[in-house]
Amino acid sequence: MLARELGHGATAGPRHGLWLRLALDTLDAWYGLLMPGHGDELMSTGLRNAGLTGYRDITAATMQAQVVGSAQRALMDGLANRLLLVCALPVRLIRSCLHRLLVSGSQQAEYAADDLAVRVASSSATAALLDTLFLEEIAAGYLLRQRALVGHGGVPRPADIAEALWNGLADSVASVPELEHERRRRLAVHAVTAVDAWHPPTHLRLRRQRERPEQAAAVLADAVDWTAIHAELDDSRWRAAILVLGI
Repeated sequence: MLARELGHGATAGPRHGLWLRLALDTLDAWYGLLMPGHGDELMSTGLRNAGLTGYRDITAATMQAQVVGSAQRALMDGLANRLLLVCALPVRLIRSCLHRLLVSGSQQAEYAADDLAVRVASSSATAALLDTLFLEEIAAGYLLRQRALVGHGGVPRPADIAEALWNGLADSVASVPELEHERRRRLAVHAVTAVDAWHPPTHLRLRRQRERPEQAAAVLADAVDWTAIHAELDDSRWRAAILVLGI
């Protein structure tokens, strides 16, 4: 995982660039502004409630005026909505094209990060990491249960709550039977699941690495190195555990 994140930093996708990210955010904001909103619904609801409350005092002339006014307002709202949709169409097209380009570039960057992870940590280690992504639901379920237990005081808190959380997560994932793991692999292939829209399908990433010749790790870490790595990541491990548990 460390090797892949280092590779990710070396091959940052195009959406991480300042100007492209600003362009996409700006197009998203314009698209949201130009799409017909629901601000008038509150006013319409309030007027309807007011009319229903005092319906006994409404005369025929008043009711006719309200009906005419409602019809005119509906007509104007319809015209305004159609005008906004026409204005939003170019923004939507540009936004869609830019999004497709960024998705393609981001997925290529993910493949490149996988390749760098292979060079640093070996093909088998990278394939094992990608294979673990199929167990995302199991990992998420474990973390949600731990959050609920901590929130309701269901279990006593250990002295090192971060160590207990992450060790428990590793044990939960490792305890999945191979038959269940294989079932989730096949479901992922059928559903074409990915980490998100910016990542390629997980099964394609895994197949890409398994079809290549085995490559040994270029960087080997001993016990002293791992101790130093754990010490450096200790603060981040604690902060992530606190955020996950909602403490």
